[in-house]
Amino acid sequence: MVRRRVKSMIGAALVFSLAVSGVGVPQENQMAKADGNALTREQLETALAEKTGGEEKAVVDNSAVSVHDPSVVKNETKKEGQGNYYVFGSHMGVAKSDDLSRWTQVSTGENDEKSTLFGVEKDGKTETVSFKEAFQKNAYTGKVKVKYAGSTSEAEVDFGSFDASAWNTARDGYTVAGNMWAPDVIYNTTTKEYDMYLSLNGSKWNSVIILLTAKDIEGPYVYQGPVVYTGFSNTVDALSYKNTDLELVYGNLAKLPEKYDKADDGTWGEFYPHAIDPAVFYDKDGNLRMVYGSWSGGIYELELDEKTGLRDYTVQYAEKTGEKNPRDIVSDPYFGVHIAGGYYVSGEGPYMEYMDGKYYLFMSYGEYAPSGNYQMRIFSSEHPEGPFVDSNGVSAIYDEFQVNFNSDYGDCYDGSDYGAKGSTRGSRLMDNYKWDTMAKAEISQGHNSAITVDGKSFVVYHTKYDDGTLMHNLRVHELYTVDGCLVAAPYQYDASVTDKKEYTMDDVSGNYDVIFQKYDTNQHWTGGPNAEHGGNGSLANPGSMEAETPECFQFSTDGKVSFDGKEIGTWLIDSNKKNVTITITDAYGDAHLTGTYHGLLLEQNADGAVKTCFTGINAKTGTGIWGSFNGNSDIRAIALTEKNLKTEIPAKVYDSLTLPVKGLSGAKISWSSSNEAVLKSDGTLGKVTENTPVVLTERISKGAYYFE
Repeated sequence: MVRRRVKSMIGAALVFSLAVSGVGVPQENQMAKADGNALTREQLETALAEKTGGEEKAVVDNSAVSVHDPSVVKNETKKEGQGNYYVFGSHMGVAKSDDLSRWTQVSTGENDEKSTLFGVEKDGKTETVSFKEAFQKNAYTGKVKVKYAGSTSEAEVDFGSFDASAWNTARDGYTVAGNMWAPDVIYNTTTKEYDMYLSLNGSKWNSVIILLTAKDIEGPYVYQGPVVYTGFSNTVDALSYKNTDLELVYGNLAKLPEKYDKADDGTWGEFYPHAIDPAVFYDKDGNLRMVYGSWSGGIYELELDEKTGLRDYTVQYAEKTGEKNPRDIVSDPYFGVHIAGGYYVSGEGPYMEYMDGKYYLFMSYGEYAPSGNYQMRIFSSEHPEGPFVDSNGVSAIYDEFQVNFNSDYGDCYDGSDYGAKGSTRGSRLMDNYKWDTMAKAEISQGHNSAITVDGKSFVVYHTKYDDGTLMHNLRVHELYTVDGCLVAAPYQYDASVTDKKEYTMDDVSGNYDVIFQKYDTNQHWTGGPNAEHGGNGSLANPGSMEAETPECFQFSTDGKVSFDGKEIGTWLIDSNKKNVTITITDAYGDAHLTGTYHGLLLEQNADGAVKTCFTGINAKTGTGIWGSFNGNSDIRAIALTEKNLKTEIPAKVYDSLTLPVKGLSGAKISWSSSNEAVLKSDGTLGKVTENTPVVLTERISKGAYYFE
């Protein structure tokens, strides 16, 4: 809002000066219309100070914690000074928490010198070392059981010696620094140690996922051996298959199988996965499994050996391709089972969590940059190897290239136009959003993990912002299952808030700020393609970054949902007094938002006040709805609008103005002009021949009240 009176003139060159009257002017002018409904600034400040909800709470603020691609793990061997939970992220960022709601940083990233995170075994002792030395020699050199591809019998052979860092640094001057990506840490219930699965990324798919172990959750972690390699080469000696575990799957090979000779000609990603972004989980039968992959040939799954944490070489995978196209790899003896993605379709950071009888596969679509339209999509299956489908039964596996997120990359890798509206495959867990209480929008949320503790489930992810920076912070939201679909709570988790067991329509009716989530968020990256995080574009300077903001809806005790005085749907709390069904029949002209949403009511710390909220999903569209109780205060809506929406009107203008008419929480903005012939109330500029003073008066109103 303009806070002062500014003298303006309209002239023959279509330049005018403007006096803005009303909002923020001295108090004696605010009450020009003394009708009892005009508000003073003191009344607005009082309304802003009031908390629309229950008890006041400290805002959950994790803005000091930065962990990219966070993987969460429970501390099963807690010592004094440690947290109950930890997250590990790319470039070795680490944070800890006692309650999953308030976090502190443990490590901010890579350390060229010695650190406590990595170690090597020397003379029976573990010595801490730099990451430069940590991955050169594997500590595990014992025997492993194998069952070679095509064989029916098992054998026991030496595991071998593998320099992992030599693999990812073999091309284009790559270093270990900057290429330690997306570690996943899990407590191995058999070995009673912490297993870290870390990807060392190379420039041309020459990446490797390795296993490190530690007795203590904060390390040091010792490199045990590789789990899976990608990017074999016949021309780069360091990338020979002889330096990998490929022969532990196939037996002795005279040469690299021709089907794997795809890296040198640049077609690897058209067929096979990329050995990055590991996520390890126990299935319901206690088998240890790993999903991995990013863009390229898709997401794959392997079984691991619970006794070592390494690959289980006795598990065989059929060599199976699609009936119509050999690029459609169903399973591969070395890479395992293909469960999602393919054809260079975006999709990375897979994570698996077993909840309420289903395996939920999380994936992040889009480009990880703030302007890349990064977003979490969800598929589910009753079996750990799939098939994984979304809420409409659509497979997570692609059989052709598709754009699956809104993008404007310009030319694609094959020269085609990549700019397109993304497909709607997979339920979207949350949209970019900005509650009225937030200083900036949270966008590009993704590369998440998840955890279930004492019957409660949580999603842990990094968020970025629409402020033109590359800043990212940690976020945790509680997860719920509704009709077999996952939904996330609207606000960050606060362990100190106790949810109610029962809700009635009489108790929770009133005004709600509602955010409709959707697929087609507009985020356009202006830099060009970024295959596997290697693009050269500006990550923080997008063409646009859109975020959903709330609209004020009225939920009446008789089951009606209204917007701006018009009935647009219904709502009903189920007999369990927890679940809610919201049906929108007319979402103010946006047909995509209409439909039936199934969800539940919950209590949350809504940025400083405990409020009744709801979360739900339209299974047909795969998109969600969030609601946050905003009381019945029209004055507060006016105050929020006056404080947070700022219309900057220059003293000199050469063209018509665009004047806002929509406020926050259902408030309206209207304008009046002192000279309609020169400048209309809608901002349209008339014909002028000389400088002319004009006064625009801004009024914010809701219900019976207004401020001007």
